[in-house]
Amino acid sequence: MNHKETLELLEIVKAYIDEQNISVSTKNTDWQGREESSDYIIFDDKNGVGFKVFENEIIMFFFSEHHHFEDYSFELTEGAPNYVERAKKFLSDLFCCTITHQSNYKGNILISEKIIFTYPDGTVDCPAGTWVHKILIRFVPFLPKRTELKSWIFDKDKKRFTNCFPKSPDPNAIEVIDVNEDCYIEILHNNGLYRYTIMEKDFDDYNGIYFWAPKISAHSGVYDTKENALKHAYEDLNIK
Repeated sequence: MNHKETLELLEIVKAYIDEQNISVSTKNTDWQGREESSDYIIFDDKNGVGFKVFENEIIMFFFSEHHHFEDYSFELTEGAPNYVERAKKFLSDLFCCTITHQSNYKGNILISEKIIFTYPDGTVDCPAGTWVHKILIRFVPFLPKRTELKSWIFDKDKKRFTNCFPKSPDPNAIEVIDVNEDCYIEILHNNGLYRYTIMEKDFDDYNGIYFWAPKISAHSGVYDTKENALKHAYEDLNIK
C-alpha cells in the first residue's frame, strides 16, 4: 500500500465483502496516462464501487459518480471530522443506505442529477449535492419535465450491491422454496392446515428499485398436507 489511510478504509470494506473479491492496485495512472502515487481499490466492479487514496485526498467511486474528500480547499472548524473520517463515514453509509440516482429531464435532455442516501431510519441526505447542466436549460424551456430514479442497496447475504431488496420470508413459514431468482414459495402451517404464498419481484417506479410482493393472480386456500399446498402452488405457477 502507498498510504496508511487505505488500510483504515479496507477494514470497513472487509466487514462486508469477501477479501478475494476486493481488487487492490498500487500502480496507477491519471487521466493523462502519468504515473501517480495512489491506491486504487475496487470491491464491486459491476457497479463501479470503490475508492482511490492519494497523499491528502480520497475519491469515492459509486454507480458512475464520484465524491472527493480533502481538507485543503477550506479550513476545518474546530472539532469537525477530517477528510479521512468523512470518507470512512461515507463508505460505511454505502453499505447501510438505499442509494438513489435521481435524473431530471426536459424531454430527453438531462438537466440535473443527484445521488440521494436514504438511511435505515428514513432520513435522507444528498452528500455530493446536485449536478446542474445549466448550459442546456435555456435551450429546452418548454419541453415536458420528467424524473428517472434508480436505486441500489447492499445485499448482505449475497455480499454485493443490487437494485432489488433481498428476500424477507415470513418468519412463520415452515418452508421456503426458491423457484428462480424472481420467485419463491412460502409454506405456512396453522391449526393443522397448510397454505402457501407465492412471492414475486415487482418494480417500484417511484424509488426505481425491485421489491418482493405476493403474486396477485395466485389462488388462496387451505390444504390438509404440505404436499397438497405445494402442488397447488406449482399449479399456480404452471410448473409440473
